[in-house]
Amino acid sequence: MAMIAWRPQPATHGVWWSGKFTLPRTKLADLEDLSEVPGVSVSISDTEDRMVIGAIQAHRSAHAALARLGFSPPGAMAPADLTGDTLSLPTRSLRSYQIEGALTIVGAGGGLLCDAPGLGKTSSSIAAAVALCNDIGGRTSVLVVGPKYVRNVWRQELLACGVIDDPDDFYAVDARTPTKEAEQAFGAARWRFCHYDLLDDWRHVFTNPLYGTRANVVIFDEAHWLRNPKAKRTKAALAIGPLARHRIVLTGTPLANRVRDLWPLLTLAGGGGSWGTLFQFLSRYTHYARDAYGWVSYGTRHEEELRQRLAGLYVRRTNDDVGAEIPPLTRIVHRIPPERPLSAPLQRFTGGDTVKALQRLRDAFRSGVAREETLKLINDWRKWTSDAKVDYTAHSVASILEQNENAVVFTWRRETAESIAKQVDKLSEFGRAFVIHGGVPDAERVRLIDEFQANHSPTVIVATIDSLKEGVTLHAASDVFLHDLDWIPATVLQAEKRIHRIGARKPCRSHWIVIESSADELIVEHLDTKAEVIADALDDAAMRDALDETQLRARDAGADFASEILGDDA
Repeated sequence: MAMIAWRPQPATHGVWWSGKFTLPRTKLADLEDLSEVPGVSVSISDTEDRMVIGAIQAHRSAHAALARLGFSPPGAMAPADLTGDTLSLPTRSLRSYQIEGALTIVGAGGGLLCDAPGLGKTSSSIAAAVALCNDIGGRTSVLVVGPKYVRNVWRQELLACGVIDDPDDFYAVDARTPTKEAEQAFGAARWRFCHYDLLDDWRHVFTNPLYGTRANVVIFDEAHWLRNPKAKRTKAALAIGPLARHRIVLTGTPLANRVRDLWPLLTLAGGGGSWGTLFQFLSRYTHYARDAYGWVSYGTRHEEELRQRLAGLYVRRTNDDVGAEIPPLTRIVHRIPPERPLSAPLQRFTGGDTVKALQRLRDAFRSGVAREETLKLINDWRKWTSDAKVDYTAHSVASILEQNENAVVFTWRRETAESIAKQVDKLSEFGRAFVIHGGVPDAERVRLIDEFQANHSPTVIVATIDSLKEGVTLHAASDVFLHDLDWIPATVLQAEKRIHRIGARKPCRSHWIVIESSADELIVEHLDTKAEVIADALDDAAMRDALDETQLRARDAGADFASEILGDDA
């Protein structure tokens, strides 16, 4: 019987697991065979008549060889030796790239599936989870963790795939305080769902073996919700995940904003503490230093090493990589002149010269001195620009509705969404405007989306970006308007992917509405800079190319669109 104490190693050592062991001498031949496995170093420090004492240092790629000898680091996932024939769903055919992605995840026993939004990650992960459960045998269960609004998406997908026969076979946690009845219903279901807001409240149910509710496979959907290591939901996920035999981490935007966002996802997918602590991760892969306000990280370091470590854990394909049948997306920036006077605080700040004021803000960001007052000023400027663009966006959308086409509009604030919808209702004789924000009940939200997708009459959905940027399909529209841009590149691209995904039938257009010489200019520049960081860290040229294209077309695209859609009066 092997006795081993595993200890994760900082990435700087190039060794991700190490441990001491005591074995019977009869295992000596196995150790000699193990020492020939790439990524494993075995050293024998002492021998007795009956025992061998030594140490092992291992790369994650050697996990399968270690597992055969019973040397599995805590939290590490067991690979499954399955083929594409085992990855079938009762009532749905998977595309070849979906099978390939699922096989990669299954072969590693879990991992990060980060295909671009719209490529069918949900179907791939369901097929992988079913195959892993079949490989385990006996009674198994799958826990899906994600934002609240993807709950119905998963239920519908499981029904469509034929994995469950009845909606009740999918139990969704909906009470903050676990009751005995809820715990029993949860334990009886083979497919379970808990949204991130309740994860910490149910943590003891998922982790305590006395409840008998530990899942064999845990799927973390929209896992970029876990990018903050200090958040309760992230701490709960990091406690629950390692208890499952297999973990599948799903996100179309693994690096939402900064390299540090990767650490929780990699820790969940990798297991065994192989990525070290957050401090060790940031010290290795970012420029990490202390300033007057504390520790800060920026940029990337050792990019090639990071990519190599991700190779066996991370699957990322774009539309171009897989040849998916998705029409092209054209990004257009509409630069419109300001037509409203600035508010009194903004007038005092700009002194009548917005160009110089913007340069002062750029300098503040670059020097790292953009603090609370500066951020509040930018926030006020964003509110002003959002209100100033309402007429332009409403007229653009109304013109599309008059052509019997649908559209989607994303705004920053609820008030702006309601203003645009009200304007569109006045301007369009036949079109309809639906408003969706965080205050809309789930049932009403689902009804509005279903009616929009049914495409009975020209309709625009005007939504706050946080309420509808993920987990829904809106490809009944071919035009999406980003009335307000977000600081995070992943949020912008996720919003675009609501219409640009499998099932879209026409070429898509994404319209960025930007007021010249305003806070919008700062956000566009910021998005471009962040895209560079993400592309360098993940070797994701698609992110860089998407935003570079926008920058190149920014000057006159708005005028072209106005002529095409709004006519000669634009």
